Amino acid sequence: MLLQLLLWATLLCQICDGKAFPQRHKRTVWRHMRQIEPVKDPSPSFSLLAPAKIRPGTKQNILVEGHNLAQVVEVTVVVYDYPNSQTALSRGSVFLNSDNNYSVLQTLEINPNLLLPDGKKKYVKLVAQFSNIYRAEKVMAVSFRSGHIFIQTDKPIYNPGDKVRFRAFVSDLEFRSSERTISLEIQNPDGIAVHGIGRVKAIDGVFSDIFSLSTVVKEGRWKVVAKFDQGKENVFSREFEVKKYVLPAFNVTLTPKTSHLSLDAEKLEVEITARYLYGAQVKGVAYVLFGIEINGEKKRLTSMKQIDDLNGGSVSLTMEEIKRAYPDINSLLGSTLYVKASVLTSSGSDLVEAEKSGIKIVKSPYMLTIKDTPKYYKPGLPLAMTVIVSNHDGSPTPNIPVKVTFLESPISVHSGTINIHINMPKTHILYGNSQILKVETVDPSLKPEQQAIQEVYVKPYSTFSGHDNFLHVSVGASRVVVGGSVSVQMYIKSSLPNHRALVEHLTYIVLNKGKIIQAGRVNVKGQDVTSVHLLITTEMLPAFRFVAYYVLPWQHRAEVVADSVFVDVEDRCVGSLNVGPVDGEIVSSYSPGSSFKFQVKGDVGAKVSLVAVDNAIFLLSKNRLTQKKVWEVVDQADMGCTAGGGKDNMGVFSDAGLMFHSSTGGSTDSKEDCSSKTKRRRRSAAKLQLRDQLEKAYSDELLQRCCVDGMKEIPMPYSCYRRSLYITEDWSCVLAFLRCCAEYRGEELGVITRPPPTTAPPTIAPPTTSPPTLFLVPHLEYHFPEQPVFFVRDRVLQSMPKLHAEANVVGVRQDSYREVVVEEEEEAASVFEEDDLSDLEDIYVRSKFFESWLWTDIRLPSTAKSDGLAVFPVDTVLPDSITQWGFLAVSASPEKGVCVAEPYNVRVWKPFFIDLRLPHSVSRNEQVEIKAVIHNYKNSTLEVMVILEKTEDMCSVAYTGQHRQQVTVAAGSSKLITYTIIPLKTGELPLQVTAVAASFMGQDAVKKNLRVVVEGIQTLKVRSFVLNPSEKGGSAGQQLIQVKKMQLDAVVPKSVPETFVNVRGDLLADSIDNSIKEDSLAALIRMPGGCVEQNLARITLPLIAAHYLDRSADWEIVGISRREEAIKYIQRGYENQLNYKKSDDSYPPYANEGTSTWITAYVVKVFSMAHSFINVNEKHLCGPLLYLLKNKQGYDGTFQEDNPVYDTSMTGAMRGSEYKASLTAFVLIALAEAQDKVTCQDQEVNIRDKSRQAAGYLTEHFSRLTRPYTAAIACYALAVSNNACVKSMLLKFASPDHSHWPDSNNYFFTLEATGYALLALIKSGHMEEAEAPFRWLNEHRGIGGGYGSTQSTMVVLQALSEYLVKRPPPSDLNLLVQLSVPGRSDVRWTFNPNLAYVARSSRVPLDQEFSVAASGNGKGVLEVVTVYHQLPDVYENSTCNGFQLDVSIAETNEKTSSDVEKSFRLNVNVRALEERQVRMVILDIGLPTGFEPENSDLELLTNSVDRYINNFQVVDNLSDRGSLIIHLFKVSNKEAEMISFRLNQKFKVGLLQPSTVKVYQYYNKDKSCSRFYSPPEDKQQLDQICEGDVCRCSQGDCCVMKEDFAFFGKEQRNAAVCNGLHHGEYFFRVNYCCLLFLSMNNFSSAYRVKLISISQSHYYQYEMEIVQVIKEGTEEGLNEKERRMFLSHASCRTRLNLKEGQEYLVIGPITDVWNAGSTVSNKYVYTLGKETWVERWPDESECGSTLQKKCDELKSFAKKLIEDGCQA
Repeated sequence: MLLQLLLWATLLCQICDGKAFPQRHKRTVWRHMRQIEPVKDPSPSFSLLAPAKIRPGTKQNILVEGHNLAQVVEVTVVVYDYPNSQTALSRGSVFLNSDNNYSVLQTLEINPNLLLPDGKKKYVKLVAQFSNIYRAEKVMAVSFRSGHIFIQTDKPIYNPGDKVRFRAFVSDLEFRSSERTISLEIQNPDGIAVHGIGRVKAIDGVFSDIFSLSTVVKEGRWKVVAKFDQGKENVFSREFEVKKYVLPAFNVTLTPKTSHLSLDAEKLEVEITARYLYGAQVKGVAYVLFGIEINGEKKRLTSMKQIDDLNGGSVSLTMEEIKRAYPDINSLLGSTLYVKASVLTSSGSDLVEAEKSGIKIVKSPYMLTIKDTPKYYKPGLPLAMTVIVSNHDGSPTPNIPVKVTFLESPISVHSGTINIHINMPKTHILYGNSQILKVETVDPSLKPEQQAIQEVYVKPYSTFSGHDNFLHVSVGASRVVVGGSVSVQMYIKSSLPNHRALVEHLTYIVLNKGKIIQAGRVNVKGQDVTSVHLLITTEMLPAFRFVAYYVLPWQHRAEVVADSVFVDVEDRCVGSLNVGPVDGEIVSSYSPGSSFKFQVKGDVGAKVSLVAVDNAIFLLSKNRLTQKKVWEVVDQADMGCTAGGGKDNMGVFSDAGLMFHSSTGGSTDSKEDCSSKTKRRRRSAAKLQLRDQLEKAYSDELLQRCCVDGMKEIPMPYSCYRRSLYITEDWSCVLAFLRCCAEYRGEELGVITRPPPTTAPPTIAPPTTSPPTLFLVPHLEYHFPEQPVFFVRDRVLQSMPKLHAEANVVGVRQDSYREVVVEEEEEAASVFEEDDLSDLEDIYVRSKFFESWLWTDIRLPSTAKSDGLAVFPVDTVLPDSITQWGFLAVSASPEKGVCVAEPYNVRVWKPFFIDLRLPHSVSRNEQVEIKAVIHNYKNSTLEVMVILEKTEDMCSVAYTGQHRQQVTVAAGSSKLITYTIIPLKTGELPLQVTAVAASFMGQDAVKKNLRVVVEGIQTLKVRSFVLNPSEKGGSAGQQLIQVKKMQLDAVVPKSVPETFVNVRGDLLADSIDNSIKEDSLAALIRMPGGCVEQNLARITLPLIAAHYLDRSADWEIVGISRREEAIKYIQRGYENQLNYKKSDDSYPPYANEGTSTWITAYVVKVFSMAHSFINVNEKHLCGPLLYLLKNKQGYDGTFQEDNPVYDTSMTGAMRGSEYKASLTAFVLIALAEAQDKVTCQDQEVNIRDKSRQAAGYLTEHFSRLTRPYTAAIACYALAVSNNACVKSMLLKFASPDHSHWPDSNNYFFTLEATGYALLALIKSGHMEEAEAPFRWLNEHRGIGGGYGSTQSTMVVLQALSEYLVKRPPPSDLNLLVQLSVPGRSDVRWTFNPNLAYVARSSRVPLDQEFSVAASGNGKGVLEVVTVYHQLPDVYENSTCNGFQLDVSIAETNEKTSSDVEKSFRLNVNVRALEERQVRMVILDIGLPTGFEPENSDLELLTNSVDRYINNFQVVDNLSDRGSLIIHLFKVSNKEAEMISFRLNQKFKVGLLQPSTVKVYQYYNKDKSCSRFYSPPEDKQQLDQICEGDVCRCSQGDCCVMKEDFAFFGKEQRNAAVCNGLHHGEYFFRVNYCCLLFLSMNNFSSAYRVKLISISQSHYYQYEMEIVQVIKEGTEEGLNEKERRMFLSHASCRTRLNLKEGQEYLVIGPITDVWNAGSTVSNKYVYTLGKETWVERWPDESECGSTLQKKCDELKSFAKKLIEDGCQA
């Protein structure tokens, strides 16, 4: 053998002659090599196979094998700890003999208490002693994954204030339910754990709990996170959404006629269909809007379009409309279009919105997908490949010819899915290269550039010593099912016949969930093709891997030949679970509130968890626990990497998740992990083949169409059964639809509800022993107290021709109703008899409206029926909703694991009912229109009496008693009735409407609660503290922070502020977390897009985070997957940035502006940072760098800016040397960071000389600098470019304590300057001096870890991360935090290295001081956030900082199109209040509901040479109603800039809320100004709702002034002040129906005041001068001539009617006193409410004539009260 090796080496030297191996000699080498044949080794050898990772606490099978054995060999297998190898963790022994064919599985289990996780990777040593012949040792990684947790919530979406019900189903790795101990927490969208449950036991494998959401809660995607007590692999989560919503009344479907838009297409057409949930067609109008989504931002393209046909009508977007907004249409390739539709019913009772997005703009109409292709091919053997030709929405495209490399002619199939076997060329690794397999459509109707092309790169399989010995494994079936079998073919290909003769046995292994479940040895002597038939068992769910290998026993090193294949198993339960009707019972629908019985059938003794959900909820969110999702969680236990195969023999084992060790044939790498794990193969290919088969099964054209429609994908998450409810064809169509849909999607249908049979069903004998019955008649208010209620109607399974033909919604004006007023003596003509309305109290009132209920568990009986399953009948009572309920069930069994049943859908309906529509919430004192819709699905017209009941604290037509009105409702139709109400207090106010049809033809009553919230603008105040007990803890080592009460301004009266405490155990945790997000700007500093710098900022934030986490090695704590997420955002930002590049490689601030030196340098800096993470083309980095040096650098080394983006104050007070220094420093930083990454070559420029020039200028002028910002950035520029910066020179610009570098012009420049100074100190190695600015910056952070503006945030985060890299937290970090609030138990949190990034939160009282104590050696951040509502006029009347802003709006006759109701012209005037013009200004204009800007106006302002605005965009995802963002590159300080454009009202909306216009500096958000505007409305009589001369509501919460001539009696004023007497009955007689007098003992106040001025906003503000203090109240020491503010809601203006200059007597209770003024002046503010006494005090002229008696009474009252006070 040694002679052969020497010959081989000599041959190589002769051929190559010491040079690179030439291509032309490869064949010569191979020819000589083939002559060197290996020699067979007859001695015994051994193999050892095990899962790639050992799992403690789980039984693991290990395969041991012997080759060339003729004797019995005892094998002892031991697992030791590593690296000490002192402790045996598990031990076992087995014998290899002829009986077991010298191949046997040995089972081992490691006690989990002997191997505990500590956050680091762990290993064990596996030792196998084969008698005294051979000892195998293998180091193996440890996986601490110990089971699975599946999480279920009762709903996928919640309103703020709702209760979240959740369950955790726990199983072990064998998928058996397990009573394990788990921990859970609820995380908000920021990842902050707001609720935690520690170490609870899952009884019978299930844990259930409830979490109540606050009414003031952050909306977005929340998570339930559950984990076992150890190991990062044991964390499981489930998302749910929190946002304000109302269940939709009907479904709107948008269907594009093509799934894409080609560049040569004329238009995109979209069909619109709207149907009620019970099947009827909607009549009304749709308002449609098209837009384009670019980089995550949605931008509107067209004006709103209107369409009346809601049954398949179409609306189109033309290519011309797109080109008007984007002339360069090619730049939109790859972007997506979206279409939004708002459908309004003809009666106006319902408005439902829908959106269809993801419509791609493409060159080719086709999309090619290559699936299931191995990464490596075997020369001369088939390579399996699946090619799917589809439309861009994923639907298959049939009969499109496809050309593939190595195939002679194009091929096509009808299904669109092509399974191809390519015969790969017979090349070899030594003279064959990797292959690029190209797949291309060859549609003759398309141009070459329109053909779809896809390529896949495959490498050659590396064989042993160049021998062509292969093993090819393939599966006979593309889809396998439990209970069936599959044939696995193994083809042995040998290079020479004598090689083949040595192969006598072949070993195969079956793996599932990371465990060897089966192994065998097959005799293959004389057979090139061998089949193994596997019975598919439940143990193989959800997928398994089949690995096979054989050994050629060569001397010195055996040759192992292997291959593998991944097999997907059809998803189904291991056991069985079904929910359906009781046997023999067929009911088409049930009445609301009626008894209901169903049955649960499943595995004997299983625990079944139930919940019933209103199916309308899934129109809003499709997130529901299914069996498929259960298997996706289980599949994570798979240790494999790819779909099969490998780069070489050992790669086959590694990629399959196996450890392989041979005594003579090599070994897998112990510490090698999968770099890119491939999950289960999707079944698209198999599905599309199945689609063709199912379609061909029907010859009838109608049934074929029903089948095809059943296989179509829809955007809603409906089951097949639920989709079938929309079918109006006959039952045969329904069956065809269900069959094709269910088989195509792999769904279990369960029990299908058929139409009632024409003959009675056969009688079913009852069981001899009846199972236990659960009777659930819960007091639903107890189980679900105070849940918000929403109403949705059902959809109908059976066709209802008459209903469908005649149903319509008729809108009627309220004044056309025939009303019956109970107070009138003569009632209107009525068909109602007295008896018809005599029993109103007996009508069942529907009030229990839930979105989910029946959250309970049952236990299936221990005895089974004949089919082996147990049955449990459930009796309950249905809630009051008219809808379709989905009954969901999940079972947990210690034998069969977790099974999720298909939903059982039940229709609850009645032919005559009321639909009471309430908004999700309204503001107190807001005028709101509510709607009651009367539905009549009977066959005759009905006369109906509609009754609105009285509600306390609510103003309506039923303010004093029942309100009745009579209406006519035609057969098969509906009628809308509207009521205007004004809620007078916050909370839940009940509303009840009753409808009674004449002659007892129908009756219904509905009661719902209206949620009334506090008015005003939600405001956040944040206080941050750094927790550093080791330095601030004193001798005791405990840092104590006393948090004072927050002083708040202008709190809305009678509102309750809330304060939350957030703590993190790492200083950068929330900053890092928010930097790696889809829109990091919004997460950290809430900025809109629109300019070049903002795109760069979106790249920089994840870059800083990724650099820091790479260097600190903290990705495992944050989440390994988030690194890929960060790189995705960086790559996307890099690609977006290139769109702004000019032809000379420079960059502008906006697309149409000139070059900016600062922006171009910023690009260089960012691309340099990104170079480490993504592939940045060097031309894209060197181009802008060389542009700056060639075009912008002067002879003195400075750089020139011709187009500044910053306010000039940032770069120096004047455009002098400091301006040059700061800009030069910024460019030098970019140059220095770029030179560390790339070497840019240019004959004209010496980059190092140019950099030295710039550094020389800064060094020379540093001593002359006067501004801290300039000194800080210059010092860092010198330090980073390896030039000296004198520390003392830098520190002289700092504050006295050297903690920060203050800037007098801009606080954000102070932050940025301090960041640069910190970077300079770190770079220069002055870590002691760096500590003070590091601490100061942490103490001045904003909410979420941001620092106000883009530049300040990025510079500060870069500096802080650099500091922490140099001085990382201790490895034994331990931080203990205790929150102490008087009157309640202390809350304690512990942070260690694994929990440092986990956030903890608690709510604390606002009006109390509290303390936070920290101890330990760690550092953290304490954030105190106060949320409260402020009066809107705080913003309206606030002093603007930096801007003067005026906004006006007026109606105009300049209507643009017929679909516009009205047009208004909005004028915005803005002027900078600075010494010079201001750069980079943002106008954020809120759009009123139903309005949109006129694009032609804005384009005119943008595209002309006299450009008034630089960019504009309507962004849908910044606010509920949309925002118009306008960028102004500069704003004058001398005269106002005016922006004028039209706002078009597309449809009428009543009671419009004011919208906001805000202007601010992009780089200094403190410089801002806000104003409100509201389009003028037609005056409506909403403030007083009267019938004739009887006032139903006189602003019930308003103060009403006493009439001048009213008589009050001698003691009534005294009683009002001192006794709190009520004289309501007396005042009803004099028409003061709403007056109440209240005295709070001696706390009531009485003042004589003079009205100085009135100002109007949401509240009227009355400035009063104190004329006389008659009686002091809460406020002591109030003197004459002092002024106080009295507030009254705007709706009370007419009833109070105060006039300037008049004097008044004001008597008010303590509740009227409100300290909400300035915290400096500490003045009290008073409210005027219904309990306030206001009486005009006549002037002297009136006292001498008409009102003398009144004057005498008032003077006597005042004198007596001042002298005597209140007498007992």
